[in-house]
Amino acid sequence: MLGVSSETIKHLIASIHQLIQMDLTNNDMRIGGIDANSQSIIVEIDESKFGKRKYYRGH
Repeated sequence: MLGVSSETIKHLIASIHQLIQMDLTNNDMRIGGIDANSQSIIVEIDESKFGKRKYYRGH
């Protein structure tokens, strides 16, 4: 379609993933904290959203 091999696409995706990982590792990021009423902000993360979809996407 674009004239780019699947191996090239795989390499680009891996490179982008590595760049994002390095950026997140090197730059502190705070989530949560204290709101305007001095109450703690609790952040809950659903680990199932970090999974990888495989064959039957959308089912």
